[in-house]
Amino acid sequence: MDAIVEIRQGRDGMRARHVLAAAFILAVMSCSSGPTLEQAVAELQKDARTLESDRLLSKPASQLRILERPDKDISCGEGRFKRVLVATADAGPSSGSVDSRLDRAQRVMETTLAQPDLGFGYDVQSDPQQVDSSTGRVIRATKEEIGLTMIVEVHPESPTWRLRAETSCLPR
Repeated sequence: MDAIVEIRQGRDGMRARHVLAAAFILAVMSCSSGPTLEQAVAELQKDARTLESDRLLSKPASQLRILERPDKDISCGEGRFKRVLVATADAGPSSGSVDSRLDRAQRVMETTLAQPDLGFGYDVQSDPQQVDSSTGRVIRATKEEIGLTMIVEVHPESPTWRLRAETSCLPR
């Protein structure tokens, strides 16, 4: 009788190990190792189209210029590549002090980048140390899950906004 119980427990233990091994393999396979270059590029190209159709930036007064489109791979070495989007735009005429114009331009761009319903949906990080700088501001925004970073320099002179967005260095 003890031999029968031992054999039965051995079979059940073996089944349990197989089930655990299968669960582990499925868990590893379902875990993403991060975005692909193709996914990141698709998102960056969508952001370029969104810039061009944005209700504020598409106005003639903003003088939006796409200086570099994300259409060529840039080597990062070791079989990894990135894509870059560079653009400039103006906030338009504004009255007030340089500081208040910079504050307004910074708020407008941070709001634009953060709004998912406008098509961007970036996580915007503010730097409180630059609040009263009259030389300009820097906005850093990310879409970590897809591997995108956008840096926007806000200047008191034209062009007000100087944007550079890029993918992380990713394998093809």
